[in-house]
Amino acid sequence: MNINQSSITRLAVRFSALAALALTFAVAAVPSVANAQPVATNNANTTLHIRPAHVVPGAKVNFQATQDNVKQVAFTQDGTGWLVLHGDNGYSSKGLPTKMTDRLDKLNTDGNVIQWAAFAPDGGWIISYDTGFSTSGLPTDASAKLKDLNTNNSNVTWAAFTQDGGWIFIYDSYGYSSKGLSKGVVAELDKLNTAQTPIKTITFAPDGSWVIIDDDNGYAASKSVDTKITDKLAEINGAGTIIRQMEFTSDGTGWIILSGDNDADGSGLPAALVTKMTELTPSTATTPTKSPSKPTPNSGNKPTPKPGKPTPAATKSFNSSN
Repeated sequence: MNINQSSITRLAVRFSALAALALTFAVAAVPSVANAQPVATNNANTTLHIRPAHVVPGAKVNFQATQDNVKQVAFTQDGTGWLVLHGDNGYSSKGLPTKMTDRLDKLNTDGNVIQWAAFAPDGGWIISYDTGFSTSGLPTDASAKLKDLNTNNSNVTWAAFTQDGGWIFIYDSYGYSSKGLSKGVVAELDKLNTAQTPIKTITFAPDGSWVIIDDDNGYAASKSVDTKITDKLAEINGAGTIIRQMEFTSDGTGWIILSGDNDADGSGLPAALVTKMTELTPSTATTPTKSPSKPTPNSGNKPTPKPGKPTPAATKSFNSSN
């Protein structure tokens, strides 16, 4: 099936060294809570507007970013569950597979740094942590590609799956490996790769819409993305604030943007998720048994090496229950 290339809206802001220094955010993540039990809630969805640095109208919580930084929010593909990663290895969740929460509990107890997680269709999932990957139910070709990247010492920093079987792995800052993606998103990824622009995250909606977050606060989005999302991204970009993640809910009607040290904006989110995020304060957090030092990220080999390329990242362990 041929897929027409999406029109692309791209904004990027570059700052002088002085401005960049003024906009630097100090984030010192500390291990925090283990898995929270599912929160009973109705089907209502709510908006989210969190600004930890100061009180603003409509703010729901004052996060202590240096102690409990929220680094990722992810949604299961079937719409029944969600995951919030915070601190070095804290997490909160609802509706995840038992096998996945068991693994997260183990990593939390052992003091491993949980880096990111992703959900595939049909209940599959990946957890990336400081010394390895844990996976279950991934598409066969995606699982094989992840193993191959790991064997070749590639530093895999993100993964995302479409609901129709497509997938992508981001590695070594701006490299990527993918299958089944539209021509539009592939063209944008190629542009970033050629420019050696770091690719941070990518997310897909069921209708094929996509958003890429790159560099500190650059982004690219297909024209089908809701203007509320692109307007908010443009606002954050224009303020010079770091954009850390943008994620669609599984049905594509909701979204969340993480920015700054611990800012969050969103719409159409599960009420239980908003409630949990507002509860993630140091006064309610518990500390895991171990408190590991956070390793310095290794950018690994670049697809098109620059002069003086960095040493490749070490091969990590790979635990799969496929």
